[in-house]
Formats: sequence, structure tokens, C-alpha cells
Amino acid sequence: MKTLYLIRHAKSSWSDEHAADIDRPLNRRGKRDAPLMGRFLAAKGAQPDRVLCSPAKRTRKTLAPIRQALNLSDSIIDIRSDIYGSNWLNLLDLLQELNDEWNTVFLIGHNPGITDLVVALTAAAVDNLPTCAVAVLDLQIDRWTAAKPRCAALRELYLPKQLFGDAT
Repeated sequence: MKTLYLIRHAKSSWSDEHAADIDRPLNRRGKRDAPLMGRFLAAKGAQPDRVLCSPAKRTRKTLAPIRQALNLSDSIIDIRSDIYGSNWLNLLDLLQELNDEWNTVFLIGHNPGITDLVVALTAAAVDNLPTCAVAVLDLQIDRWTAAKPRCAALRELYLPKQLFGDAT
């Protein structure tokens, strides 16, 4: 069995209307939620064999406190340009290329691709994965090449508003 943590980046800022989308930073709530989610995942015992992250500033800034809380090595982190702007089919292709030695993988990306991938893999009724949410999927496969729609069960869905409240 393989375990996949699908993580949507924390809340980003739109304050600089001239900034390119890939360069948008986290806003105040995002800067609060990412470290809280990192500590929450550490308390849950999450420990990835590999972390795949979009190169966007907001995904890298979401990864940083998670990485710190879980004490992750640089060697397991892969910033992948093909995650940025990808739809669920492209993300599925990426999963199918993973090394089978990696049993637990974090994928940090963007909507709609992340939410659509949760729905495709699990058939769960997830309308929208909010910012900094984490979906934990158990894939009923031994090899990543076998990843396909409906091969997984949604084990957990961690939503920042439910875990940390809505204060900014």
C-alpha cells in the first residue's frame, strides 16, 4: 500500500496586483496556518519518503514550516515545475513515475488539480480542498505505476478552519 498526502498551499496574498501568479507570497493567515499544519502533521507522525512541491512561492513557503516541523532532509524534497498549473491527469502521470521504494509521498500544489486528484483517486465527495488543507489517501497499490482513478481511500481530511479556527 502507498500513502499520499495531497496538500494545497496555504492562503496566498493578492496585495501586489503586479506580481506574477507564481511569485505570490503567503498572506497573514497562510503564514499562520502553514506552521500550525506542520506541527499538526508532526504530532500525527507523518513522515514522507519523498516530497514533491510546485515551484510557486506560495507552495515553497507552505513547505518550509512543514519541513521544519517534520525535520525533513533536503535530499527528499523535489521542487517540480510540472506541478505548477497541472490538472489531475498530469499529476496522476507524475505519481505513476515515482520510485516504488517511496511508500509515503507528500504532493504540495494548487487547485483545481489537487482537489480534482483527490476526487479522481477516491471518488470522495470533495468539492474544494481549501488552502493549507491536507488529504491523506491510502492507495491500494504496491507500485506507483498502478495509480489510477478509484484506487484509493480517503483516510483523513485535515481542514485548517476546523483544526485552527478562523482567526487571522
